[in-house]
Amino acid sequence: MSGTGRAAFGVVLGTLYALSGAATPEPAWAAAPEPAATLPAGEAAGTVAASEVREAQGLLAELGLWDGAPDGIADAAFVRAVEGFQRQSGRTATGRLDADTLAALRTRAEAIRTSRRLDAARAAETAEAQAAIAADPQLAARLAPQPGDLTAAAGRDLGPCRADPTAACLLTEAAESAKGIVDPELRDWVLGEIAVGLAAAAGVESVWPVLRLTVDPRAAFTGLRRVATARAAAGDAEAALALAAAARALPREALRSHAEVAEALSRLTPPPLDAVRQAETAAEVLLPQVADAGDRRAALATLARAARARGDGDAAAERLNRADALDLGADQAALVAAAWAEAGHPARAEALLAALPDAAERTPVLVELAAAHARAGSATAALQAARAVPEPRYRAVALADVAVALKQPEVISDAEAVAAQVELPYATAFAWSRIAEAWRALGRTEDAAAAARRIGDDALRVEALYRLAAATDTPAPTATTLAAEAETLRGGMLDRVARVRLAAQRAEQLATAGSAEAGLAVRATVDDALAVRNPWNRARALVAAARATAAADRHGVTVPPSNR
Repeated sequence: MSGTGRAAFGVVLGTLYALSGAATPEPAWAAAPEPAATLPAGEAAGTVAASEVREAQGLLAELGLWDGAPDGIADAAFVRAVEGFQRQSGRTATGRLDADTLAALRTRAEAIRTSRRLDAARAAETAEAQAAIAADPQLAARLAPQPGDLTAAAGRDLGPCRADPTAACLLTEAAESAKGIVDPELRDWVLGEIAVGLAAAAGVESVWPVLRLTVDPRAAFTGLRRVATARAAAGDAEAALALAAAARALPREALRSHAEVAEALSRLTPPPLDAVRQAETAAEVLLPQVADAGDRRAALATLARAARARGDGDAAAERLNRADALDLGADQAALVAAAWAEAGHPARAEALLAALPDAAERTPVLVELAAAHARAGSATAALQAARAVPEPRYRAVALADVAVALKQPEVISDAEAVAAQVELPYATAFAWSRIAEAWRALGRTEDAAAAARRIGDDALRVEALYRLAAATDTPAPTATTLAAEAETLRGGMLDRVARVRLAAQRAEQLATAGSAEAGLAVRATVDDALAVRNPWNRARALVAAARATAAADRHGVTVPPSNR
């Protein structure tokens, strides 16, 4: 994450903190206590501290509701301004500056400040990306808009794609649908998904016509990185390195791309060491070119994970020592602490953990610590770390993961007890989905099914049931029952894209297993995706269907003709 990106992230956290009702720091002009200021007769009765009036005047001015001086005098004009804010925010217009009104003023003003800071950070990063593209003639030529790029072709003939569905065909249609998406952020996100799929289906050259459709120049670099990392994970080292190098005009993006490619390649079995060294060498060359120390620290942590993945503990420690030497804030300290834990050095992680007072910063470190201790067979330390995770939703997941690593089913029961304490509906559902997966990993099919049925989110429950049905150790009759249960639930979902996405996942599972039902499942997924009309929904549905057809192609599955 870039310096401005991390600033934006911090701003988002600030907004959430403000919206939670927590106190925010007072501006300088509101710092000194003052005597009480009496409201005029005939207005809201009572007294209020002049310092609070002065603060409220400043906040009202930020909202465009006060044009006077912040003098701390609660006169009739001030009362009218407070009434205006109260009406604007859906409160009873009393004109009284009570605690609730002052808190609401602080929250609203902080939200506006946050928005301004986000806009400034976004504008700076966008300008930087645009300048980088302009400075690289080859990149500028590849991303230059072409006639027809911004307008979706009307009345396209879908017959050939329906008759002979291929990943390339479906993704090309997804790109056409993306042209009709109004929201630029949604459009750029789905174009990144399409680019990743097309690189696998039709080669990396097919990526460029998609990336030039992006609205935000930053999205072009993000897309390049995503495709490069995906190609590395697929074992296409040459393409991955070429795409990472294509981002060279923006050193921080090129650094991140090369580091992520190095990690993805290092996780292959066996890793292509020559390609890994090329990626790591390029990253080392780029490190001093990147001004932001946070970007350098993040890249070093990624490179450490790459070294760890291929068994080079010395290189991992050397890189993390360099990252440690950069004096940055708590968020970056948490990142490095988690990397130390993942690299098999829990003591170093624990040393950094002691300096992280914030629960949100401690959580990822504790999760990684629990996993590291579990991998090392240190059951007591693993459980201690998992149980120290502050929030129940993350603690339940950490306990489930530790239970699998230690092969201790009784720990999953602890995770279930914690999951029952989680209040947010989706967080509860996610915790139960991980618990179900933990039971499945330990071969406890009945317990896994029981946990899956406690998942409150339909999509997560269908995914869990499908995974359990596809497990090789699930008895055939049970697998049939679970798949039918999932299919019934999926069919009743209102979200058409979710239905297609889940059908695509099932089709991939069937194709991988060599099931005779795979071809029909792929056909139904393709037909359902092509029937979606909204551009945003249709593009995502087609991306999911493309994954299913790619799986069918890999496993030699014949897709029958359409009956639509």
